[in-house]
Amino acid sequence: MTFGQLKIDRETTPNASTLRVSGEVDIATVDMLVEAAQSAVPDGGVLVLDLVAVEFMDSAGVAAVNRCRRLAVAAESRMVVRCRKGGPVAQLVAWTGLDTLVDVEIVEGPAG
Repeated sequence: MTFGQLKIDRETTPNASTLRVSGEVDIATVDMLVEAAQSAVPDGGVLVLDLVAVEFMDSAGVAAVNRCRRLAVAAESRMVVRCRKGGPVAQLVAWTGLDTLVDVEIVEGPAG
């Protein structure tokens, strides 16, 4: 699924769904991210938002991640945000306190 500067690939197993997101998560693309999460969140499983390859995220993106978290909570699922050490998502997650609401996996290295 691609829209403008955002691409989302989905991988699903019986108990988990991973959304691999690349590009820019901003006001123009957040609805696509939330819609993808809504269709991917497993009941009682794990939703992984893999944001390692996200190059830009603004406050609308942070709000969208929080909306995805609420979708996971409603489905009695756990949500994990995966991001690149020192990358834009890792910085925003720390600055906004989002890391107190979701599990965060920080990975080393360049965007994939």
